Amino acid sequence: MCIKKIIIILLTGFVLTSCFKEVDFIKLDPLESITVINNIQETQSYYKIEENEIRLVDFNYPISWDLGFETGEDGWHIIINYSTAARIINTQITDINDVDVNTVIDLLPVVDGIWKFDHQNGDPDSTAIGNWVDSASVYVLYRGGVFDNIEAYYKLFIESVNADEYVIHYADMNNCNEIITKTITKDNSISYVTFSLTTGERELIDPGKNEWDLLFTPYYGWYETLTPGVFLPFYMSGVYVNYLNGVEVARIDDAAIDYNDIDYTYIEQYDFSDDQDVIGQDWKLIPQPPDYIYLIDDNIKFIIHAIDSNYYKFRFRNFYNEDGEKGYPEFEYKIL
Repeated sequence: MCIKKIIIILLTGFVLTSCFKEVDFIKLDPLESITVINNIQETQSYYKIEENEIRLVDFNYPISWDLGFETGEDGWHIIINYSTAARIINTQITDINDVDVNTVIDLLPVVDGIWKFDHQNGDPDSTAIGNWVDSASVYVLYRGGVFDNIEAYYKLFIESVNADEYVIHYADMNNCNEIITKTITKDNSISYVTFSLTTGERELIDPGKNEWDLLFTPYYGWYETLTPGVFLPFYMSGVYVNYLNGVEVARIDDAAIDYNDIDYTYIEQYDFSDDQDVIGQDWKLIPQPPDYIYLIDDNIKFIIHAIDSNYYKFRFRNFYNEDGEKGYPEFEYKIL
């Protein structure tokens, strides 16, 4: 009874192309203001800040990966795709062959609070999968609203991890007897090895631990409904930082402080955060009628402690490109 229609509650998503990319290093002139090349509502673009330039390092489409495996000799955390509103549930069943479509139906709807999601602050101890090492259970992954219903659900059993690799077993819930076994080799040059259940292959998403500072990306936040413990996603687009590899940010939210006056002396006046979403998305204001245009909150400025160990002041200027298309933030930065 594996091939059977699954009735689900759809979550708000966005349409993405499944094409993969080939990107070389693109160097940008050190202008006073820079507009992001790719639409951050549809792509994930990595940028690196350096003293005399800022450059696009790499980009990908969020739909291209499902799971991220922590690297490092002692690494064992696993993340799910934060940019597709993915969620996961521990079935408490220990044999992957015992999980079928009826198991999933019994666990629906996805909006129930027992379905977990990764916190957008990036804390490895706040992952939806959690401590799978001591669980030895089968998980069911809902890959997010960007996927068609028929390909949205997978079952997953994580067998083991050691200093070099992970071993996992998984299956599409519409062909749940076809169990696939994969070995995921760790790569200490990146923070997480990302893996696609669609292709069954590692996907080269992270350009390298020391090769980026800022990730312009769609992602999802979560709000609690009127039913306690039940959360729904809300779509956002903003900036994540390379928090696992030393990037920290201080937020200055004070209308009395002029961006042009910020200098090196401000570094000691503010606390720096290494939360993944410390820049986030609320530097732009929620559109209001009648125009529903995204405006920039001029009160918000940032100081970024970058991979190169320098400090930069940073602010957004616009959320639209020259053609008036939204999703292309314009920003400026300057070394302190």
